[in-house]
Amino acid sequence: MFEWDSSWCKYFAGFCKEPPRDLMDLGWFSEQYFTRSLNYPDSDGHPVSFNGIVPWYEHVQSLRLRPGQIPPIQLDSFDDALRALFMTYFASGFSKMAEHKALSTLEEALKVAYEKKIRFRRNAGLGAILKTLAEQDPFYAGLADNTKETDQQKRRANAVNVIRDKLSHGESEEVMHWANLFESVKAIMEHAFAHHPQYVVGNNRLATIGILPYGV
Repeated sequence: MFEWDSSWCKYFAGFCKEPPRDLMDLGWFSEQYFTRSLNYPDSDGHPVSFNGIVPWYEHVQSLRLRPGQIPPIQLDSFDDALRALFMTYFASGFSKMAEHKALSTLEEALKVAYEKKIRFRRNAGLGAILKTLAEQDPFYAGLADNTKETDQQKRRANAVNVIRDKLSHGESEEVMHWANLFESVKAIMEHAFAHHPQYVVGNNRLATIGILPYGV
């Protein structure tokens, strides 16, 4: 059963016995909408048809971050982005809200993940953060484009930070869904926290244990 207003923060703080296993309760929505189709790009940019609300929900649910090493605040923030993505089933404009939230979550998550290892320059944006990380970890190579923003024609359109800039500035041509964006953000965040210790239920603090609570 879906627990109203459950969250990872509440779960790891010990206020909820069960983790938020579901993003949403489909019972909130009228069944008259359950059979409509939605086209959304796959990782290669090709449109995929989701024939009904359940297949679409299952796809969005599959994009969730695995709990444990990633801080609960970032888990909740990315879940919020996925909830907005799910709502594109009803109105396409939600996709831009979802993408912006996902990239904002990524930027903050990278700062948290590497705060004890790397000193980013003050007010560093996503592009500068990824550039710094790429100098130390080949995983991050090619994710950002740090061409000067004044030279827009030379910037790589599908670079993570360029997408973030377009969304932030509300460029009029930025209306289509970005293929593979959520998959990329998920992969980056899980890589960033791969060597962090686990969170423990009840105190919301890091601890060096290797198991997940309540069988998550």
